Amino acid sequence: MLPAVLIQSVRLNLLLAVFNMLPIPPLDGSRVMTWLLPAPVREGYVALERFGILLVMGLMYLVPAVRTWC
Repeated sequence: MLPAVLIQSVRLNLLLAVFNMLPIPPLDGSRVMTWLLPAPVREGYVALERFGILLVMGLMYLVPAVRTWC
């Protein structure tokens, strides 16, 4: 019983880590993406941050692969 719980918790944590590294502005992956983009593109990308939660919710609702994870 305990090994199964531990395996499931590791899987869930890995899934959440991958999801968190998506380059969508409220997630941590967007911070990495901000450093990688050239300056003129960076400003527009950072401006998306105010719509970030809507982007995440839209991703979770509209993309079938993401919908099966949630």
